[in-house]
Parts: sequence; C-alpha cells; structure tokens
Amino acid sequence: DSYLLIKVIDTGPGVMLSANPTKSVGIGLKNTDDRLKAFYGDNYELCLDTNDDGGFCATIRLPSDI
Repeated sequence: DSYLLIKVIDTGPGVMLSANPTKSVGIGLKNTDDRLKAFYGDNYELCLDTNDDGGFCATIRLPSDI
C-alpha cells in the first residue's frame, strides 16, 4: 500500500489537545478533517500532536492512488 504523508510542523507554543483534537484547536482543522472524511471516507488519517520541545505537528496520510 502506498500513501502520501504530509507533515506541517511549527515551533510556536503548541496547543492543549483534548480527547478529540479536531474540535479543540479550531474550525480550520475541523473543516479540514470534515473535507478529508468526505473525500476519502475512512481511508485517511489526520493526526495532531504537540512537540516535546514546543510547537505543533499536523500529519495527514492519504492514499497515493488519487
């Protein structure tokens, strides 16, 4: 299986993530998650995390046969 992996990382202060991160960080990431779900169904991943040394990381995994 081939996938496209996209990572966006910053060095800012990060954010506090709740049990449902796409709802706790704002409407932009929630909209992104909704659009990915509409296009890919269950065949994608959107992972949000804070870095140990500060900052934030968003990782999107998509099928490469798009």
